[in-house]
Amino acid sequence: MAAPTAKKLKKRIAEIRRRKAERQMDPFSQTIHDFCRPLLAVAKELSGPENAVSLGVFAWNAAFLPDERWRANLRLSLVRFDLTDDAQEALEGIVEEMIRQKRLMFPDDRRVVTRFDVTARDGGVFVEAAHRSATKELMPHLLPEYAVTAPGAGGDTAGCSGCASAGAGGAGGCPSGASCPGSLLPGQQTPHTEPESGADAGAVDVSDNAPEGDTASRQ
Repeated sequence: MAAPTAKKLKKRIAEIRRRKAERQMDPFSQTIHDFCRPLLAVAKELSGPENAVSLGVFAWNAAFLPDERWRANLRLSLVRFDLTDDAQEALEGIVEEMIRQKRLMFPDDRRVVTRFDVTARDGGVFVEAAHRSATKELMPHLLPEYAVTAPGAGGDTAGCSGCASAGAGGAGGCPSGASCPGSLLPGQQTPHTEPESGADAGAVDVSDNAPEGDTASRQ
């Protein structure tokens, strides 16, 4: 697929900013926001709305994987945080329940979140989320019911290490690149108060301070 031209990219960015300014949302971003609503309701306990949405996105993508795979990925994603066993168990329980909700409420939704952005502003939480259809090429360890292999894609791709830091095309990394299922968190804009700022991030953030196509949605 040809890369978008600079003109198309500028138009896309302008459209995203316009929707944010007008408090509009596209259907998928609204779906992700609504899915994360139970987590946003306890955002303070999760160290902020950014963490709440990050956990929700992790769970949404994890719902496509076998339990042993997403559990291993979550533990690897959390290894850089100095969490107690009880805290890790609690987070795993939250993700497990959200995965159950995804499979119950959206059993036929095959879209994987490939990028998202969280903006807290004016007392509201806005989410920008992009997506692609789940395929073996994008997430090599899909559950059998989702394992519709893309043309030319292998089976259980040996190149994916399944680790939390394997994304972004690192050595031995996942063929999905920045959307490596090792972390299950796609490229994310760093949380901010103004939509123009931000940088990429790619792991669940559960620190005590700031936690870790598209449209804006509001809590």
